[in-house]
This record gives sequence, structure tokens and C-alpha cells, in this order.
Amino acid sequence: MPTLRQLEDIRQTAMANTGSTVELPFGDETQTLILTVSRDIGKGSWLWMLYRDDGFTSALEWSQLTHDANYIHVLLENAHPGFLVKTRRTTEVNVDESRYQSQKIRRGTLEGNLKNIQVANLLQSVTMGQMTGRLQINAHNDTASLYFTNGKAIHATIRGAEGHEAIIQLFAWEEGDFSFYDEAVNAPTTVTRSLTGLMMEGAAYVDHLSLLIEKGLTNECFPVKVVNINDAAEFAAALKGSVDCDMQLQASIYSRITGNSSWAEIVRDLSHKKTEWVPCVFNLLSCGLIRFDAVPLSSSLQAPVSKVDWSIVQAIENSMLRADTGLCTYAALLYSLQQEYYRFEGLELPYSLIVFGYCEKSADASQPPRFIPFKARAIAELRDKIFRVKRKYDLLCHYGAFAYAIVLPLSLKENARTFAGIVAEACSSIHVSDEYHPSSLEFRAAIANIPEDCKSPEVMLEIAERL
Repeated sequence: MPTLRQLEDIRQTAMANTGSTVELPFGDETQTLILTVSRDIGKGSWLWMLYRDDGFTSALEWSQLTHDANYIHVLLENAHPGFLVKTRRTTEVNVDESRYQSQKIRRGTLEGNLKNIQVANLLQSVTMGQMTGRLQINAHNDTASLYFTNGKAIHATIRGAEGHEAIIQLFAWEEGDFSFYDEAVNAPTTVTRSLTGLMMEGAAYVDHLSLLIEKGLTNECFPVKVVNINDAAEFAAALKGSVDCDMQLQASIYSRITGNSSWAEIVRDLSHKKTEWVPCVFNLLSCGLIRFDAVPLSSSLQAPVSKVDWSIVQAIENSMLRADTGLCTYAALLYSLQQEYYRFEGLELPYSLIVFGYCEKSADASQPPRFIPFKARAIAELRDKIFRVKRKYDLLCHYGAFAYAIVLPLSLKENARTFAGIVAEACSSIHVSDEYHPSSLEFRAAIANIPEDCKSPEVMLEIAERL
């Protein structure tokens, strides 16, 4: 009987080899069943077909058009229990050769973990050694890449940031495996400032961020105004003597604080760099204008009596959920994307899709990600964490067998990119699987937006699959 992992593997192989049909034979001594999967680009989904071969005739048992490998697994399990998997076959591509051939792991000339060396000291070592190549740092929920020419940093990236912003945020990292690879550098120039200047700015950033975290700033907290100020002059006077930063941004953040919106909801719409909003929030806190609470203010208010039977709505919502996980089904995801598209057509309201999951780290970046299943307890923890930071109208769904998706209505791509970072941070503390060590896994996410990336849900799904 094919496992869910094997079904997901052949789907991933078909995705990596456009135009191919991947076959998975299984059966017993008297008959063979052949499950095939191919990508139906025209319908934005996957065509699964099951054939029965008894040695004399071959006939089609059924065909299903679905993205959900779990659904196919249930069909097979109910109809053909106890059958054994045979050697897999692939039309047009050889699965075993393309995916499972042994790979020589490339080693760096400088390796270690940030637990044993600070980021500043690591960067200084590369600079003093006048090294040329790429420094890669793999943390549990993010990856940083820095490019050097003769010891001078010319380009840097982390999730959602590049250049100076990426390096300054990197100074706050306290763990992560790093490797420096001696190689020719072909990267854009996004870093023009000296490392010394960035280190000084990074030190201030780390100090401010550390205090905010110490005082309770998390994506799940609820900022509350300690003092209500409506006058601009009074607001400026209250911040007199604070850290020099953008007064307009400070006022914007302050105005968004209601006591009932989580920090994740607020920061998602700021459209500012993290190094810009951190000192602003630091000022608001240190000047006694705000605090961070664990629960919203509205939780202490008595809910008004309603004459509407809202349990009817809850029943409809429950029908969209998988009973075993409490997450929305793939069908619910497609329905939501379609409804949001109608709103875009009529009102030009943008929306975004984030697809994410954990996969095994691979030495070959050309191979498609091999997602791993979350254990049941991890799925429950994922649901709890995401529900704390998402908005009520955001939709958390299953995507394929081992990945997940979030639909973000009324969201620009930049807002979705910020929220993807929040999701990665939320997932970083989840023990995903007992079968894999956390250091062997990496968080992967892809983002698609209508209308910034495309103008149809089908293309949106295709973009989101490029993890």
C-alpha cells in the first residue's frame, strides 16, 4: 500500500518535470495497480489515474483531479488495503536518478555555529582574511546569505530584507550553522557602507529589540496605550529626549494601537523596515506611552446579548474543516481564492496567498523541496500559533499532503511578505517531527499576490508552488 509520503514524492517529481507522468505500481501476486500523476496546467491542479493490470488486460479504475495527496491516499487505503508497492516508473523522466542519486556534500572553508561566535566577530574574520565568496547562515526559521569580494561585503539577504537592512537584522541572531564557500561572486551590490558603521547601528538595534522582547513584545502580544494623546504637539513633548527616529512613523504606530489588535496585525500593515519601527516602538515604551499585554482589552468586556443563532454559521465553518486537524481543506482554499478573485474583479481589492512548510535541507538547490509531515501534536500547535497572529478573516488551510497555505484578503505582497516572516517565527518553536532533527530542516515559504504577480487564481497557485 503506497504511503502518503510516496504519493507526495511522485507529485513533487511531476511538478519538477513539466509534461511528465509519474507512475507508482503496487499490488499483489495476481494483479498490479498503477497509480499515475501528472500536472494539469490548464485546470491548475493534478490529474491522478488508477489502472488495473491482471496480466491480460489493463483498464482505468478511476481518475481524480485534486491537489490533495491525502485524499488519494484515503481512496487507495479504503479500496486496496494490504497491497505492496512495486518499483516506481516515470514517463519521460527517471525518478530514481533525478531525485535519489547520491550527492557529494559541499564543505565550507569556514564553518561553525553562532552559539560559539558572535555575528560581528564572524564578519570581521571574513573581512580580515580578505576572503571572496559566500557566507551562508542557516537558522531554524531563516537563511542569511552574504557575498564578499576581498573581504568587503557587497550583498546580503535574509527573509524579507536585503543589503544594509539584512546585515543589521543579522546582528540579533544568536544561533545558526554557518559556512563560508570560496567561489566567484556574481551578485548585485546592495551593501555600500562600511562594516564598522553597520556594526554600530546593529548594536543599537540589538539593544532596543532586546529590551522590547524583555518587556513582552511578541507577535502575539496586544499593545495598549497607557496614555491617550490626540494632540501632535503634546505627543512630540511626551517623546522629548528619546531616540532620534521618524516622528511620523511613531505617530502612525501609536494611532494603530487599540488594545484589541495583536502586534502581528499592526506590524503587518506598517510597510516599514524592522530597523525603522524597532526604535519607534522602543521610544513609545520607554517614554511610558504604551505597554504590552497578553490578552486584548475586549476580553474583559461582557459580550452583548445577541438574538442571532450564530451556531448555524459555526456549523457551516466546521464543514470546511478537516476533523483530524481543525484546518480548512484544500477545497475550502480554492473556494476562498475564487471568492477573493470576485472581489478583486468587482472592487479591485488585492489579496495574497502564502504556501509554507518544512522540508529537508538539500545540498542540491535545483531539486524541489521534499516536505515532511507534521506530527499531530505539531499541527495542533501550528493552528494555535497561527490563529493568535492572523486576522479573523485570514484562512489557514491544508495544501497538498504536507504543506499549508494562508489566504490573506485585503493584503499587498509587501504585507504578505511581512506576515510570512511572522509565520516563520511562530513555527520556529514547533517540534515538527520525531523522525528529523531540527537542524536538518528548513522553513520554506512562497508568496503570490493578485494583482501584483498575476490576474488569476490558477496562476497564483502555480507561483505559490515555486518554493
